[in-house]
This record gives sequence, C-alpha cells and structure tokens, in this order.
Amino acid sequence: MKILLLVLGAMAVLFFAVGGISGAGENNNEGNDKNAAEGESSDSSLLGEWYDINSDTVLAIDRNRIEIRYGNNWKQEYPYTVKKDSGYVFLVFNGDFFSRIEVAGPDRLIAYEEILDGHSRKFDFARKENMAARLAIKDNSKNMPKEIVSDEIEEFSFNFHNGRGRDYGLAKEWPQGSYSISVEHADNGEYQFDFYVQGDSYVVARITSAVTPEFMKGLDKVIKSSGIPGHNGYNRKNDADRDGYGLSVSYKSEEKISIFAYGNAADTSVFDFSSILEYFRNSPELKAEFDRHLLKHH
Repeated sequence: MKILLLVLGAMAVLFFAVGGISGAGENNNEGNDKNAAEGESSDSSLLGEWYDINSDTVLAIDRNRIEIRYGNNWKQEYPYTVKKDSGYVFLVFNGDFFSRIEVAGPDRLIAYEEILDGHSRKFDFARKENMAARLAIKDNSKNMPKEIVSDEIEEFSFNFHNGRGRDYGLAKEWPQGSYSISVEHADNGEYQFDFYVQGDSYVVARITSAVTPEFMKGLDKVIKSSGIPGHNGYNRKNDADRDGYGLSVSYKSEEKISIFAYGNAADTSVFDFSSILEYFRNSPELKAEFDRHLLKHH
C-alpha cells in the first residue's frame, strides 16, 4: 500500500510540473503575439498593393517593408513598424512625403502629406478591385422646394475653389484660391458682407462691408433669375479629396436653398457661379473695392 501511494504521489508531481511548463509556454506565445501586433510587422490582411484614389500613388506592403511608387518615375522602400495610438492602428516609417499611414478599415489606408506650408494632399488608398466603388458619385439629394416666395434674405453663404483643374466659367480677373462669401443680417438691422479668398499659403483678397437691404433684394433677383432655386436640395459626392462647393441661402420666411457637391461631383457646377460674383463686383455698393482687389491680382 505504501508503495502504491508513493507511486501515485510521484505521478501527481510530474503532472503538475508538466502542466506548469505547458501553461508558461502558452503565456509566452501570447506575449509574442502581442509584440507582433505592435512594433514588428503587419498582419496578412494589409499585405499586397494599395492604390490612391486621388493620384497615381501605389503602396506595396510586405511583412517588413513598404514600397511607395509615384507614377512610373519614382519609388522608394522603407522598413516600418505597427503602432497603436488611442485605439487607432498606424504603419510608421521614415518616409520622404509622409511617415504614417492609418489603417482606417479593411479596405482603406489614409495618409497626409507632411508639409509646413500650403495645401496638404490626402492619400486615400484602396484595393484595386474597389477603386470604382470608392470613386462612384453618390446622390444624397433631398426633395426641397424648387420655388422661393420670399425676397428677404437673412443669411447667404457661398464657398468654392477656383483653380486646381476646375473651370467654372469665371472671367480671368477672378483669382485662383478658396472662396468664402457670406452676408448676414446683423442684430442692428444692417447686413454685413464678407468676401474672402485664401491661396495655398496667403490671403489673396479680403473685402468686408456693410450693405443695404436694396443690395439684398438685388441678390435675391439674381438667384431667382439664374434658376438656382430649381436645384434646391442638390447634394452629390464621392470619396475623392477635392474641393467641393456649397451654396446656402436662408430667408426671413424660413424658406431655404441648399446646394452642395463634394469630391469629383464638384468638377462641374449645376448653377452659374459668375452670375452671383458679377453681381457683387458690379454693385455700386461694392464696385470700388472689387475693382481694387481684382486689379491687384490680375
């Protein structure tokens, strides 16, 4: 009996010793997996080629390196690591144009050109087979009234970019840049007009002036005679990183006009931009200011 008990005890010690060794090995593997997830290399879902929807830039990712190709004339390889920050995953490397790529989803990688001044490009990468879907124009238009009864505008806002391959039929006197134009009905009863054009790294033009109710009545006539209310509710976009345009008009009657386009959907306009700009330029209340600013940049 004593011999049997000694044998059983020895087997128990051997069992727990083996189990302990096995458990330690499993925990060690788990730690290795965590290290692989951050700081070493990418998981297999990211491997292969990715195409930028905004340019001819291509990424080729393997386990330890990223090759970046710009068209057919330039390419460079970089070793990279995987980093996690506030729940986001990034591929980090010492790149020439950008040094961090965000894993934004199973079919999306995003990076931003790193420059100190000017317009920073966005790189938005997708798999080649998904490019068409990413660039497809999506129609988010709403069924809004196509006739406006009131002629009393309370707020007006118009934003667009002139240039970068876009031609909205504007006269050459209008400078290139991002336009931000607004008119608001102030608490004192006056209307405040603000015209602002921003270049890549400098202010191209800035005009601020009080305008009269007669000026606003004239603006309403231009809006209606140009057929702009007929496009009310227009809203189209795609994922391309291109400047959009937007027109928003609010009336005292609470009637509204809303027209927006983003990405490649903004390559063409659904209404005549020049009709509004030329009204501002030729208005007796603003003509001197516009002539001075437009001549300075023409």
